Amino acid sequence: MRISSAALCSLVLFLVALVGSTAASAAPSGNLEVESRCGVKNYVHRESQPGSPPASARVTLGTGRREYFLGENVLVEFRVTNDGSTPFGVELGGDYRGPRASRFVVTATDQLGRKVPDPNPVWGSNFGGLSRGGDVEPGSSYRENVPIMRYVDIREPGRYRIRICHDLGWNETPEAPSPSAELELDFAMPDLESAKRVVDRMERLPDCGGGLYRMNEEQCDFSAVRHPIYVPILIDRVRHGFTPAIDGLEMMDTRIKPVGDALLAFARDEMRETDPDRVAAASQFIGRLGTAADLAALTEARNEAKEQLDNAPEDHPNRQTYLRRVELLTRNLNALWQRVGPAP
Repeated sequence: MRISSAALCSLVLFLVALVGSTAASAAPSGNLEVESRCGVKNYVHRESQPGSPPASARVTLGTGRREYFLGENVLVEFRVTNDGSTPFGVELGGDYRGPRASRFVVTATDQLGRKVPDPNPVWGSNFGGLSRGGDVEPGSSYRENVPIMRYVDIREPGRYRIRICHDLGWNETPEAPSPSAELELDFAMPDLESAKRVVDRMERLPDCGGGLYRMNEEQCDFSAVRHPIYVPILIDRVRHGFTPAIDGLEMMDTRIKPVGDALLAFARDEMRETDPDRVAAASQFIGRLGTAADLAALTEARNEAKEQLDNAPEDHPNRQTYLRRVELLTRNLNALWQRVGPAP
């Protein structure tokens, strides 16, 4: 890596202290399921699926493990079981053409009862999609996997109670709320070697850099890799051409000074690259963290991208890519101007 020695040294010392101050707690393997209900409804009921939640509907959650490292992309299985003697219908979907399926309501609370924040409330926007579901026969279950790290921002080790609910197309009432379930999971702080293994495994998963929610699939999702322990690892992956790793860097808390310093140094190095996509991706950190000294480099990058777009004919196969690059660089340049200098 070409990060300045001062920034890298500061980050490494910070990470050593961080790992040393948080010992991972041992936890038994296996699932822990706790049935519950929550009175949250975040989707307008569809007329095609009338009725209140049936009393025979039971929701449970399950995972392959009880303990995870911070930074892993955790999938929780959401199961709707019919404990009755007649079928009922469930209806999901119409909400997944974005970073997450917005009809799922996922919350997490720590052992002190504190609610974990949403990593990005904008991700809850509903961009539509096809409906899915069907009839659930007596004794059968309908299952979906929910990538919970797109809903809850767990950054500290410890035990968390995860709650997931969904309207399932039913009309919620005070007497019959939308069914939900709870599950307790332990999150441990990885050391650097464990963190590298988390990144190695994620890199081998499909759909790296896709960004969109994929139903019932474990996928490469670096937006979950948002703990500072991963900063030097992700920077190294980007340096070696694996650009999806920048999704994790975007999620880092830059208010932590060693993290912000390392990302700014990384971005300034990237601005000197010849790959325009890497330059555009790094420009967001310049927009968020840069100083007046970065205005010239970012302005030059935006102008070069705009010239490439202007010279491309309307039917050029990469014209949309050029346009998105110009829009990204312009947005980040404006952000920097607003922070450090006058608008153009």
